[in-house]
Amino acid sequence: MSGYLTYPPLKIGPICTGTVLVLLAGASAVLVAQQGSLSEEVLVSRALLDVRVIDERGQPVRGLAPADFQVTIGGRDARVETVVWTGEPSTPYDPVIDSEDLPPGFELKARGQLIIFLIQKNLQAGRAYGLLRVLRDSAGLLNQLSPDDRVAVLSLDPGLKIWTDFTGDLVRVERILREGVMFGEPSGFGAVPATGLASAFDGLQQPPNQRMEKVLVHLGKALEDLPGSKSIVVLGHGFGDLATSFGATSAGLGREYDEVRAVLEKARVAVFCLDITQADYHSLEYSLKVLAEDTGGLFVSTYSHKRRAIAQVSNALLGHYVLLVEPPILEPGPHGISVELMRSGTTVLARRTYME
Repeated sequence: MSGYLTYPPLKIGPICTGTVLVLLAGASAVLVAQQGSLSEEVLVSRALLDVRVIDERGQPVRGLAPADFQVTIGGRDARVETVVWTGEPSTPYDPVIDSEDLPPGFELKARGQLIIFLIQKNLQAGRAYGLLRVLRDSAGLLNQLSPDDRVAVLSLDPGLKIWTDFTGDLVRVERILREGVMFGEPSGFGAVPATGLASAFDGLQQPPNQRMEKVLVHLGKALEDLPGSKSIVVLGHGFGDLATSFGATSAGLGREYDEVRAVLEKARVAVFCLDITQADYHSLEYSLKVLAEDTGGLFVSTYSHKRRAIAQVSNALLGHYVLLVEPPILEPGPHGISVELMRSGTTVLARRTYME
């Protein structure tokens, strides 16, 4: 199908899941004795972190080097070995360290992004109007993407609908967002191949009211075997469990959220949440904020400043840094991550958990 992307088998193996084991050149010592020779291999752990740096105007900050970043994992310093900028995918990356020092399969060549638009459709007045406002300006989310990027569109309506698998046909994507999601059906925009992203949902028992958490888990699992980092752009009102106490309503993340976070972290997915609810504040926005912060994405409300919110997400999708980091020796289990920049006036977006 024209514009449809078929990805080759995954080449970079375990590097996409977080920690990699690297056999460094020169790190082996050969001991020669009368009984024969013994080769000793030194295995050094490395981790990949996807990091976005935004200035006060909401523009991505380019030109950073390892010395600009300060990373701690589990409260201990982690040395940043390599920094690679992923923007302008038509331009090859400048090698910053000798290739023999890189883990096998860590490619310095450019590649486009994988971006999924996940839309919560709801006909409640404050939500339907807010979603329609954003969808009418959806070109602002697409106009800075490159020809190498690939986009998919899914909606919860309230059941799951797959409008298009990954495609480079951004004209078709914009038409789906502007005309299809609110007023049409996927069948009116061409068949969706049962491959790639769509195949992850084949045979899945889908209840009439599909929970956002379940969809995010299946998306994360589907994206895990695809190379590089990925982005999910949520246009929605939030998820989780609501509770009322003394007349006040509050929201919790729900029993499935821990799995959501773990799966998305493993797949290297950052989530960007555009809150479409027409209110200064509402209970379910808490879930969108936490999801964005945990995955290294961004939360913005479209209520007061819709176009500025769209521009913030669009700018964040322009590119990011991939940091190759040497983590400290830690006990098995989850550990907190902190990434800071050695300069003021910037915002750093990175996932918040590392699994040893």
